Amino acid sequence: MELPVVDLGGIGTAASTRAKAAAALDEALAAGGCAALVRHGVHPRLVARTFDAFRTFFALPDPVKRQVAGSGVGYRDGACESFVAHPAHDPRRAANRWPVDVVGFRETLVAYLGASSVLADRVALLAAMALGHDEQALAPGLAHAALTLCAERHAGRGAVAEPSGPAGSSLTLVGADGVDGLELRDASGAWVPVSVPRGSLVVLAGGALVDLGDGRWPATAHRVVPVGVPRLVVALHHALDEASGSVPHPRSATRVA
Repeated sequence: MELPVVDLGGIGTAASTRAKAAAALDEALAAGGCAALVRHGVHPRLVARTFDAFRTFFALPDPVKRQVAGSGVGYRDGACESFVAHPAHDPRRAANRWPVDVVGFRETLVAYLGASSVLADRVALLAAMALGHDEQALAPGLAHAALTLCAERHAGRGAVAEPSGPAGSSLTLVGADGVDGLELRDASGAWVPVSVPRGSLVVLAGGALVDLGDGRWPATAHRVVPVGVPRLVVALHHALDEASGSVPHPRSATRVA
C-alpha cells in the first residue's frame, strides 16, 4: 500500500495553500489515519545526519550505551533498542542523557528536534483547519506542547506493534530509513505493508486529534516486522498542552473543501 501524499510546500506563506494542504490532510487521515508529508521543510541533510548519528550510537558496545540509560530518557533495550530525548528547556521532563562517544550526536538531535517540532506545530494548525475549527484553534497549546523524540533500531527480534503515539498525543511524525518492514493496521484489523515515498515524513493522527474530529480520523497502529536486516525509525511524538485549554471540544462544522 502506498500512503496518500500531502504536499506542504508554501504553507507558511499563503492562506490558500494552507487550505489546500488542510483539505488533502483531511482526506488522507480520514482514509487511514496517516499520510506521507512531502516538501515538509525539514532539510534532507539534517534527516540524513540524524539517522547517521543514531546508527553510530546503536553500533556502540552495549556497556557504553547502557551508561546513558535513564528513567524515560536515554537508552533502552527491550523488544528493540531505542533512544529517547526531548527539548532540554522542558522543566516537566527528566534531564536528557547524552553519549560522549558520538561526536556531534547531541547537536544533531537538538537541531532535528527543533526542525521537526516546527513542522509538528504547523501540521497541528492544519489539522484544526481540516477538521472545521479556526486555523489558530490549537495555537495556545503549542508553546507548551510536550515533545518526545524516539529512535528505534529493529534487528529482527520479531514484530513490534505500537499505537500511533503515547496517550494524549496529538500526532506523531515518523522518519524511516527506506528499509521495508513498516506495516499499518487497517479498519478490518489486518496488517498491511506500507511503502513510504523517499524523503517524506509520515504523520499519524494521535488521540487528541481523533477526539477533536469526533472520530473522523482513526488512530492507526503501526508495527515493524523483521525483514532480515536491521532497520531504523525516528519518531517525534507531539502532545498539545491540554491544561492551557488549547484543545477545543469537537463540534459539527464544515470541513475544509
